[in-house]
Amino acid sequence: LVGVSLARLLPHAVMSQADAIERQLAAGRTAWEFERLPMVRADDTEIIVNVLARRLDWMGEPAVEVSMLDVTDQVRYEHEVDMRRRQLEETATHLASLAENLDVARQDADRHRRRAEEANRSKSRFLAMMSHEIRTPMTSVIGMIDLLLDTRLTDQQQAYMSTMRSSARAQMALLNDLLDYSRFEAGGLRLEKIDFDASEILVDVAELHRPLASENGTALSVDVRTKPPIVRGDPIRVRQILTNLAGNAVKFTQRGHIELRLEAVAAKDEQVLLTFAVADDGIGIPPDRLARLFTAFEQVDTSTTRRYGGTGLGLSICRHLVTMMDGDIWAESIEGQGSTFRFTLKLERGRCPAATPGIVDARHSTGGPTPLGRPLRILVAEDTKANRLLIVTMLQRRGHQVDSVGNGREAVDAVRSGPYDLVLMDMQMPEMDGSEALVQIRRLPTTAVRLPIIALTADAVPESRIRGLAAGFDDYVTKPIDWGQLDQAIARVLGTAEASG
Repeated sequence: LVGVSLARLLPHAVMSQADAIERQLAAGRTAWEFERLPMVRADDTEIIVNVLARRLDWMGEPAVEVSMLDVTDQVRYEHEVDMRRRQLEETATHLASLAENLDVARQDADRHRRRAEEANRSKSRFLAMMSHEIRTPMTSVIGMIDLLLDTRLTDQQQAYMSTMRSSARAQMALLNDLLDYSRFEAGGLRLEKIDFDASEILVDVAELHRPLASENGTALSVDVRTKPPIVRGDPIRVRQILTNLAGNAVKFTQRGHIELRLEAVAAKDEQVLLTFAVADDGIGIPPDRLARLFTAFEQVDTSTTRRYGGTGLGLSICRHLVTMMDGDIWAESIEGQGSTFRFTLKLERGRCPAATPGIVDARHSTGGPTPLGRPLRILVAEDTKANRLLIVTMLQRRGHQVDSVGNGREAVDAVRSGPYDLVLMDMQMPEMDGSEALVQIRRLPTTAVRLPIIALTADAVPESRIRGLAAGFDDYVTKPIDWGQLDQAIARVLGTAEASG
């Protein structure tokens, strides 16, 4: 505004400094900058701005240009990130107190906290690191709880341990959501293309949630209205969407009914349109909240968060995944009468269903032989003492003979000195990591070259799994270990090895 005094162009917080700024600019100072000042717009909206006043020539005359940048969203975003960081630190400390080895857990928490503080400049990097690193101690926390639940306990002890297991699994679900969200922000998530049967995933998700629904007095049913053909896409992500929607339905429905539905319609160019629905007669959603339902960190209201928990990330992740698969997702609801969440996916026709880790519902089995039906001699390479004890105990319960080592170099020496049917290899170990140990083992005599090796890792990123398989691992199982999934992986690699041998 040519001719207007500088004071009229500055926010109220620094208006009194206008004369001083003009004098210093006139005396030769080229610019004057203020950061994060409060300001009120003409419509009474409060915002936060960065202000820059700089000297320039205007048609041969000295002048002052003032520019303001609205950073309100950035400041609010940084505040939310800091709040989430504090919540994760507090929760990590609480979980560590539940572990038997309290000293080790405290050291892990301190390490996580130091890494979190170092990575605080980047939300995506921070969330990804925390979500990855906490999976390692969580393996022993959840696994040891499962072991205790499989021993003789009083009714009171059984109730305490069941509550601890539920809390630990809820924490793991939160960490997985945060990991996925950070990867969406960084553009680092990639979808796999595997042939699968969508109806099998629907039934599997229903069976997974039926016990908890039953505890709430809620019936859960499945309706496959049109049997779909085999399709090609990412079955793990389809399962993740359905698991999230079904979990919400169970959470918000008491003594009611939930139905999971699937309908397939032929589309053009050898494509199939799948329509999924998760319907419940729970508490429902107010109409004014439906439009914001799929926004990150949004909840219906604060009372819902206090009563039912959650961060508001789950539905945002569902929307991201559906969008990546060229689909659409929406919700229909009547407050007090229930909700229906629907999403559509347009996928290529497949040929035959593939055996995909994560699709088999393991029911968290803690005992019994593997599907192969015979005892094995297994080498476990794992540097974390608590995890090593857990894995060895679980395998011995299945009737296997198990040796264990603490790093990759010891694993290579063990394979060199004695025959094994299988190696379970942690990826991150001191002295020599799992990838290097794999290379060294493959260089041993012919018998070692054919030795099946399964990667065990806290890195749950699908791209890491692809890299691991490409590097030569026969299968890839993430921590905390789903023991039924590990049984299936052992059966796959041993079945393949015996068939080829």
